[in-house]
Amino acid sequence: MRLRGGFVSYTSRVQARKKEETKVETNGTTSQVLDVRSKRFYRQLEAILEVVQAGSGDGNWIRRVHTGILGAFGDLLHLRGGTVLVDHGGFFLEDTDDTVPVSVSTSDAAVALVVDHGVCLFRTSIGDCVRLGRSGIAAVLIQSEPRRILTFELGEQSTGEEVEFALRTLRSALDHRLQTDRMHSHLEQAFEIQRSLLPSKVPVLPGFEFAAFSSPAERVGGDFYDFLIGDEVSLTWVVGDASGHGLGAALLARDVVTGLRMGVERELKLAVLVERLGRVIARGFLSTRFTSLFLAEVEREGNVFYVNAGHPSPWVLKASGDAVRLDVGGAVLGPMEPGRYRRGHVFLEPGDLLFAPTDGLLERTDRTGEMFGEARVTRILCDTIGQSVSAISRRIETEVSSHGPIGDDTTWILLRRLPVG
Repeated sequence: MRLRGGFVSYTSRVQARKKEETKVETNGTTSQVLDVRSKRFYRQLEAILEVVQAGSGDGNWIRRVHTGILGAFGDLLHLRGGTVLVDHGGFFLEDTDDTVPVSVSTSDAAVALVVDHGVCLFRTSIGDCVRLGRSGIAAVLIQSEPRRILTFELGEQSTGEEVEFALRTLRSALDHRLQTDRMHSHLEQAFEIQRSLLPSKVPVLPGFEFAAFSSPAERVGGDFYDFLIGDEVSLTWVVGDASGHGLGAALLARDVVTGLRMGVERELKLAVLVERLGRVIARGFLSTRFTSLFLAEVEREGNVFYVNAGHPSPWVLKASGDAVRLDVGGAVLGPMEPGRYRRGHVFLEPGDLLFAPTDGLLERTDRTGEMFGEARVTRILCDTIGQSVSAISRRIETEVSSHGPIGDDTTWILLRRLPVG
């Protein structure tokens, strides 16, 4: 058994490369040798990668990649034909219904070499793996799901050093594109999960009006809000912030909202619900992250019962102009077993506002590093207290957007008890 490719020494590669580059025609000028390191090669490679990106959900994409490689580089590298093998516990021919595996396992000689080295060039058939290809075969492992081995027949004029370099470059680019596409797919799934957690509309509670806003710093984030359960008598809602942003924060936010929904459905008291949720988070695989939240139940008569778990203290702006901060509760939810949480209470008179933001609003900074801050929030609420909550929310959004670029997830819930008449 003689192998080329993964087993050719560096010196022999350099010598072969220099020999190829110093070809001279009879007139003494250097010949125009097609180089796999040229821009043309990478332009054609990019076209093949587009097949991968466009092939999401298409079972034939790998066959088109194989065909694309032959079409783009077959003449350059002297490649012909070949096949595609897919790993289903053993490698099968992908384009047949044959139930006999080409290789029972990756321990078979040729397949094992390809799996170990990524790219191999075979100059003879090897034992029971003759269906890997006829004599003179190049094989490259692609880390798709499931894994594939692409094989190509080597022509007599093919240069092992050039073929190996090209296939290793192709393999690296294909694997990187597949990994990137999988990452984007996971992020899109997380985005869809997070979007499904946000209410599609604000609720109705007689005598009250509500508005909500949420904008992640990245595609997915850790901020969340939800209107958990409501009827004509009361409404339970939450606003919270899982530490960080991106996929990990989104997953934790999903778990918190799911746990709250289950607890509210079981009619647990607010403090008990937050304590139990804290214990679950502390024992979970994402327990290195923290979550703050403000959980409240608003009654039609104006009573608001709440638990503040380490969240920025919401405002209650009274119609008289006085401001009350809602900070009764306990610590953030995270890796430590939570202690006891206390339930707070405030009464909303007709015309009173309640504003519950995340710290992404308060800590939005301008070019000089100045934060948006609590004073600006208080001023806006005082200036707009007689307006609808949707108008107040738009005013806050306008001012915070003009203050500086978004650096953290930004969310708030705003509610008002309607004036009599």
